[in-house]
Amino acid sequence: MRGRPSLVAGVAVAAAISACTHMPGAGGADGNLPSSVREGKALLESGQLDAALAELQKAPDDPDSLYYQGRVWAKKAESAGGT
Repeated sequence: MRGRPSLVAGVAVAAAISACTHMPGAGGADGNLPSSVREGKALLESGQLDAALAELQKAPDDPDSLYYQGRVWAKKAESAGGT
């Protein structure tokens, strides 16, 4: 898959996410997330991927933000298609 590094990275992230058993915010704990992470998660769930990524990057060291950034990139990889 030469020339498609972002797609390869996205697929790797998607594989890691699907193997993950810990879901941030599970059990109704979204209230514990920083506001930028909550907003980014909501944008991701509504399909606004670029806006979600921009919002999530406001909390660059937050583990939940990094998790949701991975989910955004995985969604972007899915929608990119390819052969």
